[in-house]
Amino acid sequence: MQDYWDGDAQGIRKISKRVVGRSLDWTEIRPLSPARGNLLQQAQCARLIGQALQAEAVPVLLTVYSPFIQATQMAGREKALRDMRLRPDRLRSGLNQLTESTIRFLDTLKKVPSLAGVFLVTEFASHDYMSEHQYRTFILPHLHNILADLPDHWWLNIVQVGGPSPMLSLFSKLPIQALNWDTRKDPDSLAKAPAEFSFAACGGLNDVEHLLKGTPTLIHAAIREALNQTESRRLIVSGSGDGRINLPLSNMRAVRSGVETQA
Repeated sequence: MQDYWDGDAQGIRKISKRVVGRSLDWTEIRPLSPARGNLLQQAQCARLIGQALQAEAVPVLLTVYSPFIQATQMAGREKALRDMRLRPDRLRSGLNQLTESTIRFLDTLKKVPSLAGVFLVTEFASHDYMSEHQYRTFILPHLHNILADLPDHWWLNIVQVGGPSPMLSLFSKLPIQALNWDTRKDPDSLAKAPAEFSFAACGGLNDVEHLLKGTPTLIHAAIREALNQTESRRLIVSGSGDGRINLPLSNMRAVRSGVETQA
């Protein structure tokens, strides 16, 4: 697969060449070696960041994409979804290999200083893309396998749920500490969260509406609303995803001051 970065503020790379063209190609996927290529570069980067922040005891989370997102990058979204419905056994074979590759990669990072966990991204847990049964069958088991293999001393593992209509209840049994989603798309979702799962909700702010284009006053109001909805319990105030590299520093400071003054 070939990709490139064209300046996207979220760091998302554009794919110029995919590796899965036929459904049979899923059966030819094998786990990548974490000691070579891009995986080795990511591991080296994580170690450098962890070492630099070790003295300040700053927790670092490593963004990891779910095996199904990796599959869509290799084949394209339409192709992956079509094979899920028409060639499920072949797709499942590929997902098993991608899961094993992810587990091997994370295993090499267990001793990285300051690394506190993963930010595991899954964007297809939405009724707009598939049914709950399809998600339980094709995606959720792979997430569980990855999370179950993480070291015990990683104390902050977060799953990020993308999509316009997230199926939050599906994640209630995962061994994580927090669930992140765009809480602004459903104004009542934060208030419902304690009944859906026992870990913390992570959200309250939208990456664009508040953090990128908003003002400190607007951010403080959104934080106050989120704290009221959750009664200031089991809430990590955050944006709705990975964030952007071009966020105004004043807005990032406003998030911190809003939590400190209102919590």
